[in-house]
Amino acid sequence: MELLLNIGYISVAIAVIIVSSNILITNASAVASILKVPSIIVGTLLIGFGNALPELAISVISALNGSTGIAIGNGYGSNLVNTGLVLGTIAVIAPLAVHRLLLIREMPWLFGSLLLATLAISNGKLERLESAVLLALCVTYTITSIRAGLKEPGSEEQSSGGKKELFIRICMVLAGLAALSLGSKLFIFSAVNLARMMKISEEVIGISIVALGTSLPELFSSVIAVVRKENDLAIGNLVGANIFNLLGVIGVAGVITPAAVDSSVLCTDAPVTLVMTLFLFVCTCSKKITRINGIMLLLMYTVFISFMIGGMINHQ
Repeated sequence: MELLLNIGYISVAIAVIIVSSNILITNASAVASILKVPSIIVGTLLIGFGNALPELAISVISALNGSTGIAIGNGYGSNLVNTGLVLGTIAVIAPLAVHRLLLIREMPWLFGSLLLATLAISNGKLERLESAVLLALCVTYTITSIRAGLKEPGSEEQSSGGKKELFIRICMVLAGLAALSLGSKLFIFSAVNLARMMKISEEVIGISIVALGTSLPELFSSVIAVVRKENDLAIGNLVGANIFNLLGVIGVAGVITPAAVDSSVLCTDAPVTLVMTLFLFVCTCSKKITRINGIMLLLMYTVFISFMIGGMINHQ
């Protein structure tokens, strides 16, 4: 009975995630049209930052409980999933054209954020001053992105909607984000229960099911966006979430509670994230992320996860 109940919960969770992803992408596209700004800006700021809010909540709770290391690992781990699994998947579904703003602005910000965050923890600890710098950069990125978006011409299909429609569309975007978060939590709860019934270790559950579950909002919203040919929303969603994870999630945790950094983050997570992001940066320079690029990102992520799970099993 418990088995069937958890399978039912997973089915409901996936249905909620699919429906809310459709609501999110439809209304985010409308917001970009009404504001007459490029979809890439709405993707990075509204969807990307919105999808990263669960990671921020985990960061704050962990830091308040004295577990800043969890927040740091979560920040890098989410980036690995977003870049390797999610972006790899949507690039395999359909090659992605790279918007000019992504190439000249978002990717430099992403790569710079990763370098600064890694530099901040390179001495084996995350200090409050370094964390405050990361947070300040997060605010700077947000403000400059809004200004850059307002200066850019929007899509050709622009809406004449007024303030009331804009308000409704933004509320629908927020509702979609909230439903995505609830759906992913239900998925994680049920999948973890199933895994425990199958006697799978807590460590393997954490790095596989929980990591996948927390990234389901980015995965489904990006896939829906690509299917509906809203590629800028799909890429912007992932790049925005990654920047927020590095500057906001890690920055908040370090400001609340400075702490030592686990060696696995320095020796494995950070270097692999750096390699994946550098590869993505090179891909964007060709102004297109191809299916071959997507397959390579998926392979890198698969090798990383296999290595991590293999190491855990060997240590048991």
